[in-house]
Amino acid sequence: MELNRRQFVTGAAVTVAGTLGLSAMGAGSVAATRSPAALPPPEQSGIDHIVVVMMENRSFDHYLGWLPGADGKQDGLSYLDNSGRRHATHHLDTFTGCGHPDPDHSYEGGRVQYNGGACDGFLRSGRNDEFAIGYYSATDLDFFGRAARDWTTCDRYFAAVMGPTFPNRFFQHLVKLGLKVLPHPFADHHAFSPRDLEFGDDLPVLMTEKDAVKLRHAARPEWWVLPVTAKLDPAFGDWLLGSLNDLRRRKEPR
Repeated sequence: MELNRRQFVTGAAVTVAGTLGLSAMGAGSVAATRSPAALPPPEQSGIDHIVVVMMENRSFDHYLGWLPGADGKQDGLSYLDNSGRRHATHHLDTFTGCGHPDPDHSYEGGRVQYNGGACDGFLRSGRNDEFAIGYYSATDLDFFGRAARDWTTCDRYFAAVMGPTFPNRFFQHLVKLGLKVLPHPFADHHAFSPRDLEFGDDLPVLMTEKDAVKLRHAARPEWWVLPVTAKLDPAFGDWLLGSLNDLRRRKEPR
């Protein structure tokens, strides 16, 4: 019997594996089961709206360490860089970080920063400099400076994958589809072998096309694939094509 997408998503227990595509997107897999369905009717829940705000590449201390009553710390900390020099945390006066390397938020870099629980490797991963240990105050954040005080804010919430945002977005989308996810993370661009997806259970495996191509010669009946698609904003598409045409014209012989 053939299953369509809706039947599979709503009726199956599933293991999800993946290193999500494009550049510098992390890696991960999850074991999943259906979420409980015994919820009250929306009109009787007492909840009018649920707003989920998923920030990219921000830590709690860096962004909300100032929040009263929260388990956060900003000022008075210091960290060693790869040369042994110590740098103090400091207040940031910019949101762009121009002139600084992009703070390392890769899967591998996260393990250097975590350092077995010491959480002291922020200046020893990638090309990180002092920008990586800067922080903002409430007055810097026009929206979050007020919203964090009035909304439920989790100071001890940890993402499913310690790394880039995309794996966590992937898991979040699966939760929205009714799946309960338990992560089995992999490094970005992991060279998968079939043994990597043997989790000691009988759950199907769900992966993205980016990872499926690495395993196409060892595909198994219990493996499922989610297509990777991208929808570009028309204005961005016009800008991109214009930039490529300008580049081509500059390289054409005169």
